[in-house]
Amino acid sequence: MLNASSGSSGYKNVGDLVSGMANLGNTVSGLLNTSTLDLATPANVSGVANIGANLSGLYRDSAAAMSTFNVGFGNVGTLNVGFGNIGDYNLGSGNVGDLNVGSANVGNHNVGGANIGNVNVGFGSHGLHNIGSANLGNDNFGPANFGDDNRGFANAGNANIGLANTGDGNIGLANTGSNNIGIGLTGNGKVGIGALNSGSGNTGLFNSGTDNAGLFNSGTGNVGIANSGTGNWGIGNSGSTNTGFGNSGMVNTGLWNAGNVNSGIGNTGDYNSGSFNAGSFNTAGFNPGSYNTGYSNTGSYNTGLANSGNVDTGLFNSGSYDNGILWRGDYQGLLGYNYTIYIPDTAIPVNLDVEIPIDIPISATFGILTIEGFTIPKYTADITVLDAGTTQAISVGPSRSRISSSPCRH
Repeated sequence: MLNASSGSSGYKNVGDLVSGMANLGNTVSGLLNTSTLDLATPANVSGVANIGANLSGLYRDSAAAMSTFNVGFGNVGTLNVGFGNIGDYNLGSGNVGDLNVGSANVGNHNVGGANIGNVNVGFGSHGLHNIGSANLGNDNFGPANFGDDNRGFANAGNANIGLANTGDGNIGLANTGSNNIGIGLTGNGKVGIGALNSGSGNTGLFNSGTDNAGLFNSGTGNVGIANSGTGNWGIGNSGSTNTGFGNSGMVNTGLWNAGNVNSGIGNTGDYNSGSFNAGSFNTAGFNPGSYNTGYSNTGSYNTGLANSGNVDTGLFNSGSYDNGILWRGDYQGLLGYNYTIYIPDTAIPVNLDVEIPIDIPISATFGILTIEGFTIPKYTADITVLDAGTTQAISVGPSRSRISSSPCRH
């Protein structure tokens, strides 16, 4: 039944001596097995969804020497639960890395979503070992910190404890400078309570930094609440020129985007329109690959759902350049049309009408012209007289001529 092979039984098998369903190879039995050898070489594979040669069992991969079992579609790796993960032991969708819980994480051991880095807990952080959301840096505890080793909220700098401090080593609220303890202090090493805003050019309450408007902003040129980056509009942005909430990247519109120039939610890649894309230039969501339109594509240039190959149109394809569903080979499911035009190998008649006389004005000046003698051989031709319907035989030659002239003009 629809087997592209000889000596086979089952459904949609490709190769010789194959039994079962949707197997590819030579000497294969079972379900969804793929040989890595050419179709003329026995692979000796049995079981379910094995990839390689000389294998038996379930979801075995001879190249990786481990199981490829995943729960979900479009996963590339081992023991993932979800859709479109690239890596191992992920729980969620669109992750690139290992042991992530959540979606669209790029890195390892993250809990949450849209984190770039390792061992982050929260959403939209870019760095290492952050606990909180929208942190841009390392080892922060709390949300929207821009820097390292901060404990608190919306600090721009390093090793601050508190809220909306700009600088290093501050303890308190809205201080601008370093090593201050208090509220609204501008300078270094001060203790006490200063103005409602520190820094310069700020409008609102408890802002530090420069030219901020709103509440609890640090950094420069922010409008909103608790922004720590530069030129942001919204709440809790630690990156630059973002509009929205909790963005740690640059020029994003939306929520928890750690990448750049995204529109949507939780994108760790760049130039995406959608949500939770770890790749770049995607439209829709949960794509670890790039240039995809759809969801959970781990490959690139796909249109559809959970394709792990490239340039596919459809669903769950692991091959490339495929149209349809569940293709594992390349160039499968393609539609085409062929039409041949035959030109007969016969003479093509040509009809020419010539009107006589033909007037061609010619003007030329000649010097001394001498043409040595030549002989015109005899030539006989049949001439059909137009409109007379008669044919006459005319003979010309032979004759011998010699021409010589003095300068003349014609």
